[in-house]
Amino acid sequence: MRLAHKRNVQNKLRKFVKAAPASARPTKEAAVEIKEVKTEAVAPSKVEIALTPKQQQVLDIVVKNAEGINERHRP
Repeated sequence: MRLAHKRNVQNKLRKFVKAAPASARPTKEAAVEIKEVKTEAVAPSKVEIALTPKQQQVLDIVVKNAEGINERHRP
């Protein structure tokens, strides 16, 4: 990419970013209407993901060597 083109693109982005916050300013009314959300304790469900054989092989290696594969970097 030419430097002049890159500079022009960055200037356009800078102008766009400066103009965006003025139109997207939140009103005070929106802040007042915030309600507390109740959180329920949900038991973690077992998620089954279909892995490719290579992904499964890598996952098995990582699980088996949780402390790390490279011995020099082990604590």
